[in-house]
Amino acid sequence: QDLPLITADSFTDSETALQAAADGDEFWQQVADNLGITLGELDGYIEVHDSGDFYTDGEGNEIFYPRYLRVDPDLDLDGLPDNWETAWYESMPFNAPTPVDWYYRPVFEHMIFRDVQIPEGLNGLFINCTFVGATYVRTHAENYNILDPLKPQIPWNEYGKMVFDLDTGRPKPTRDRWVFGDDADEYDGGSGFCDCPPLDPTILPFEAQPPNQLMLMSSSPIDKGDIPASQVGSYSAEDYDALPDPLIIETIRDIGSGPELVPTRVTDTRPYSNNLRFHDSMFVGSIVSDVPQEYTHVRNKIQFTGKTRFLEQHPTDDSLNPEEIDLAELLKSSMMLPNFSADVGTFNSPPEQEIKLHGAIVAGVLDVRGNAEIEGSLLLTFAPIYGEGPMKDINGNPIGNPAGFNTSLGYFGPDDGDEESLDPWDLPEVDGVKIVGWDLDGDGFADLGPWDEPTQEQLDAGAVTIPFNGFGRIRLHFNPDAVLPDGLMLPVKAIPVGATYKEGKL
Repeated sequence: QDLPLITADSFTDSETALQAAADGDEFWQQVADNLGITLGELDGYIEVHDSGDFYTDGEGNEIFYPRYLRVDPDLDLDGLPDNWETAWYESMPFNAPTPVDWYYRPVFEHMIFRDVQIPEGLNGLFINCTFVGATYVRTHAENYNILDPLKPQIPWNEYGKMVFDLDTGRPKPTRDRWVFGDDADEYDGGSGFCDCPPLDPTILPFEAQPPNQLMLMSSSPIDKGDIPASQVGSYSAEDYDALPDPLIIETIRDIGSGPELVPTRVTDTRPYSNNLRFHDSMFVGSIVSDVPQEYTHVRNKIQFTGKTRFLEQHPTDDSLNPEEIDLAELLKSSMMLPNFSADVGTFNSPPEQEIKLHGAIVAGVLDVRGNAEIEGSLLLTFAPIYGEGPMKDINGNPIGNPAGFNTSLGYFGPDDGDEESLDPWDLPEVDGVKIVGWDLDGDGFADLGPWDEPTQEQLDAGAVTIPFNGFGRIRLHFNPDAVLPDGLMLPVKAIPVGATYKEGKL
């Protein structure tokens, strides 16, 4: 009998019980409660504690102060948060030698969340946080052009992409943009905003044009919506036609009649996705997500780094255990992230990493490194097809190799196709220990590569080596009696047939 076909559609028919279990207080209310302030005080909040600050409770325990580093909205529409000069940023994937993107992230440190829903577009970093019960990651499910979903378009990942700016020492958008529709000179009493891109309303709806929505244009167009009418003639017909139509999704906006669901042009998909990183954090329960229609491994991605742990029960504090009523559902799956890219660990995970996953582990594509134990089944929803989804360039041309979107369990070097890793056999040694680089700022991560020599000034300032922690160990245990989560209607079991495997050749 054939194995049942598992796709992202297996989980979209109804809200799963895990999603329903995430019924705690609203996310930002929980953040405010952790900080001991009101919800209104989060706006403009300035963190006064350093990362290592703590106080001593009545029993003599050292308690770290909760911390929140905010990222402000982009009110001036330049493609950057308005506090970009001071906001936390990092490469994506985290600490990768060759990042595919960069993110400004709000940072939440030393906080406790219970049955929480993480808002769409948060793109946050959680450090040493505890998540109790069900953690529900929200994202925009219809991540495609709703006006023409079958037409080839620029990948969702490309909208809002950033590069590192050597001049400022911080990330910036790959495309500089200017605003159309905010200047009285752009409006004509007889013809309206006559320089608006000359596109039919079936392609660029009136709700997505000024004055209903300001338009962001670019001299390096990503689609036809970037080109005002007066500049269309500067492009050849072939070049103009090669550009895709504007990316249109439906969002709730007020265009004069109160908040309603209306077509919206998008030039940055980050606010409608969720790229999260959990570092040195603890999940006492499960993590679940919305189901994006398209697999977009940059925008909808979750990374578990450092000493992050998944446990069924809290090791020391019974008050941080899930609600009894939710236990049956939580035990069905530690991780249900259909069509998300999930990274557990990094190529140099610390020995303290302790990942224990149970039940049906669901993701779009899953990479597990370091020390992990999985009891149950791995179900991956993304089947790469050459020329579709992330395997096409900005003009819709096929690119890449479908084999690059496989699931990796264990350590793979660059010769095996993992460009985020290093070959441990080639690593240099310092005092007889292989190193992966030098830590210059005390955060435990390499700021210089293994073959880079720190200056004497950096050594005097405290630069230390980062040792290679080894390959780690991953244990897989299949449980044929495990109860499956909602969305999986058939038992998942494969019986090996001996003496049936043979190698092929070209």
